[in-house]
Order: sequence, then structure tokens, then C-alpha cells
Amino acid sequence: MGLGGRLDATNVVIPRLSIITTISKEHEFYLGSNLRQIAQEKAGIIKRKGVVITGVTQFSVIDLFKKRCRLLQSRLYRLGKDFTVMPTTSDTFNYHGMSFDLHDISLGLLGDFQVANAALALAAVEELRSQAFHIDTKAILQGLRKVRWPGRLEIVNNAPLVILDGAHNPAAMKSLKKTLFDKFDFKKFILVLGIMEDKNIRKMIEEIVQVAHLIILTRPRMERAATTAGLAGILGGFNATNYQTIDDVRKRLFDWPQCLSYYL
Repeated sequence: MGLGGRLDATNVVIPRLSIITTISKEHEFYLGSNLRQIAQEKAGIIKRKGVVITGVTQFSVIDLFKKRCRLLQSRLYRLGKDFTVMPTTSDTFNYHGMSFDLHDISLGLLGDFQVANAALALAAVEELRSQAFHIDTKAILQGLRKVRWPGRLEIVNNAPLVILDGAHNPAAMKSLKKTLFDKFDFKKFILVLGIMEDKNIRKMIEEIVQVAHLIILTRPRMERAATTAGLAGILGGFNATNYQTIDDVRKRLFDWPQCLSYYL
């Protein structure tokens, strides 16, 4: 969904099941200023006598979902309680579900959070199977192995290593930072950063500013995008001086080798 809750346009659909991945501060102007208010709005996608699959971990949010499901006579299945995942020694994981188990699963996406997302998808498959949908196990494993998500920890170049990611809130930025330092080896970390103006920019920058050797501020070609001057002002609040600004990345793209050669 877009806003992902009660007011979202897609909420006119009566779903076979609803998945609420995680809850973090996002779209606060529309959804609320704290997690419980946001969770209340997200819970708007829960339908009477429906099925809800979630990866939320906050006790207050889980309690809210439980109450909502009891009110609507809906079933609630939780990651870590009703189904689990366990990483193996290699880059695979095992899934223990409500009706089947899968072992040594390969996933085409990077990041621990993607393993959690895959678990939610597998739980959804279990529920759909119970509703008489035929979903072959071989197809499930192949789908997870071959899945690609452009712009989400996408490696677009190897020498030097260039990764694209659309982290757009503090929680996503935190996950991005963790994955970068857990999964990749590099001497210098150069961050090219553009953010929408209505995001929690200060909190997002706080998550990653201390680990970047150089920050290149830019502005996506959208009206909602924050200006480079605005981003620089926020960076100044963290006493950061290791940054440059490039308002139009496309025009300056071929200048980057000279700009970055000092840092690589």
C-alpha cells in the first residue's frame, strides 16, 4: 500500500489476507506522531473474519492488533510466535511454519530484514494454501531465490562497489547501515544522499552520518525533494563537514571519478 492503512486507496479491496510487516514512524502527518497512533491507522486494513500476518515486535502494537482482531473475529499470526526463521551457517535460512518447514532457503535479496519479509511471505503462502490455492514448493523456493528488487540494496557496479537503496525512514536507514557493514568489505564509505522534504530527515541522517567518509548531497527531480541547502543545514547540526553538494547528479555524473579518487 501507499500510506499503508485505513486511509489508503487500496483499502477498498476485501483481501484474502492482510500483511503488516513492521511499524515505525512514517507519514506522521497523516498517520500520527507516535507508534500507537500509526499502528491504529495500519490496523485499518484488518477486515472482519479476515487473516492478519505480521512481523511487528513492539508489545503495545501487538496488543492493539490483538484487540482489533478479537473485535473483528480475525485471525492473527505473528513472526517469532506462530512461525519462525533461523539463519544457517551459509547465506541461507530455515523456515518453521504452521503447516510446513523449509530448509536451506536461498534469497535473492540482501539484508536480515529481507529474511523476515520472506518469512511473512511464506506464512501468507501457508494461509493461501489452506484456502485451496495450489502453490508448489519448488515454485516457492525458486521465487525466493530469483526475486529481485531494483533500488533496494541493488549492486549496480562492483569495481568500485556501488549500491543503490531506497531507505526512506529512520528504521530503514538503520537497517541499511547494519547490512552495509555486515555484508560488505570496503575501505571508504561514500554516501550519495537525496531525501524527500516530508521525511524525518534529521533522524535519518543521524543513523548514518557518523560512518560515512564523504557525503554527497543531491536533490531528486521531484517537488517533494529536500534542497541540498536544507540537507546541508541539518548536517551542520551534527558538526559534519565531510560533504559536497551536487544538485543535478546526472549532469555531474562523469565528474565523480575525479571527485572520489581522493577518497577511494
